[in-house]
Amino acid sequence: MNNHWYFKHNETVFGPVKYSELKTLRTSGHIKDQSPVCRKGMQDWVSFSQLMASTEIFAHRGNRFGGFVVDMLAVFLIVVLGFSFLNMTLLSGSFEQANINPMVLYMSFGLVWMLYESFYTIYKRSPTPGKKWFGVKVANVRGSSGDNLQILTRSFLKVLLLIVVDFFRLSGILGPLYFVLLAVFIPFGLRKRTVYDYATDTVCMKVRKRS
Repeated sequence: MNNHWYFKHNETVFGPVKYSELKTLRTSGHIKDQSPVCRKGMQDWVSFSQLMASTEIFAHRGNRFGGFVVDMLAVFLIVVLGFSFLNMTLLSGSFEQANINPMVLYMSFGLVWMLYESFYTIYKRSPTPGKKWFGVKVANVRGSSGDNLQILTRSFLKVLLLIVVDFFRLSGILGPLYFVLLAVFIPFGLRKRTVYDYATDTVCMKVRKRS
């Protein structure tokens, strides 16, 4: 994403500058809240205050990661409890001792995650516990609540990418370079979107807590 911004001062255009430098210029008083700013790809100039209002509503990377970890641990716990119910040796031994095929484990993990997301998205009509705990919700790129299919497609892509990355980790095909694949989970750009956000036209928004 192009992160080079231009701003107007006394009808003169300055730039390009980075987004962080743009905020520094506002702090130092070189530009005002009403100063027009723009970057390549935008159709119109917007005021600096409008830019800040639009970028500060997106969920922080730390919150997204925290919600992701909580949900992943919840799904993992459900899978483990499920297999332990079917095979009582699971908790006392290894997966090999329990004769669990790794592919079955992957498929079970993906299926349970999709059911987990579907339960909260369709039945509860709310963010998953991890997202709710960290104040995150999934919306479409226009900021309104995403439809069920959009959110579930996003979840499917996220789970699929997670399984693919872990497959490369376990297989050793790429060696330590498999870490490069983790970049698909890193939100980037002003709207902090991941690869699967771009693929499904979604974005993660902050949820304002009620006072």
